[in-house]
Amino acid sequence: MPRSCRLPDDVLIELDENDEMQGRGLYGYTWPDGSKITLYADASEDGEQLLRTMVHELVHVRQVRAGGPTTSSVALAAREREAYAEEEN
Repeated sequence: MPRSCRLPDDVLIELDENDEMQGRGLYGYTWPDGSKITLYADASEDGEQLLRTMVHELVHVRQVRAGGPTTSSVALAAREREAYAEEEN
């Protein structure tokens, strides 16, 4: 079954092409204000990984926009669990 995700018009997608990041298992990063997602080389290893990464990071955009940034380790862990769960849907 095809999967897709809708990107908000106001989110900038940035590709980090730093070769030193490849193979480190880092896929994406959502900026603390929710305005930008940085994708690392490992995110594009295949189409499924790229889509999972985008879904994951868009959950973080939604979280930041709804609740603001957080530095609480408990809140960060909860946000990560939610983002990983959404990848599976």
